[in-house]
Amino acid sequence: MSDATLVNFPLNSNSKYYDKSLKPIKYDKDKAKSYLEKVKPVTDEELKQLENKQKENQKNAKKDSKTNTKAVETKQETETENVKEKDIKESKEKEQEQAIDKEAQLKEKLAKIDLKILVNKNNTERVKSAHLIVENLKTIGIKSHIVELEGQALDDAISSKKYDLALVGWELSIIPDAREIINNSGYSDEKLESYENSLINATTEEQISDIYKSMQKYINDNVIFISLAIRDEYIVTNRRVQGKISPNEFDVYEGITNLKTPEE
Repeated sequence: MSDATLVNFPLNSNSKYYDKSLKPIKYDKDKAKSYLEKVKPVTDEELKQLENKQKENQKNAKKDSKTNTKAVETKQETETENVKEKDIKESKEKEQEQAIDKEAQLKEKLAKIDLKILVNKNNTERVKSAHLIVENLKTIGIKSHIVELEGQALDDAISSKKYDLALVGWELSIIPDAREIINNSGYSDEKLESYENSLINATTEEQISDIYKSMQKYINDNVIFISLAIRDEYIVTNRRVQGKISPNEFDVYEGITNLKTPEE
């Protein structure tokens, strides 16, 4: 896009809170494959079963905690037995893992994946970008398909989180505040929530700047979401005027001193 500025976080690059030292996430096919080898894809039904099992385990843990005091005398013996059993089990599992061809195992995992990519059907640039993403995923063996929606149907799909990837745009507020975008990304963890709460309670510009710097690094390192670009603002000029300007929401006239006319 010729009318946009690349960014690594959803803040205008001219904002005093934007960390310009932040490096973009590199395209690394080999690294992507190495991560895929560590994951186990699950279907929606399997995920639901895992969640139910976790809830059941939490209930059982509460029940077990009430009877733990009765088993103090035999604790050391059972722990020793458990350690031996665990060592034997881990040794067998390691041998089995080494016996399986990693490439074949990876292909088997990828065969279960078919990512759903949401995009606004009325935005041709995003639709084109979505197709590029599909092709890039294909190079590492991941299947994906694009779902083009518009209006309320797109809003409903995003709010219900019925997607794997969503290629969307966001209108930034004049006052720099990335919390709304982060909250709508669908990702949350204790550390990220801590950063957001710190922003709310910050009382000085220095505090806000430090929090944003840490937050940007954390989001970028963990690839919580990927920021692409911030659209430039526009200023109407006569076609005789030449020179590069960079209008933005902070200063629509930035670079205006670069403009010249042929007579000059």
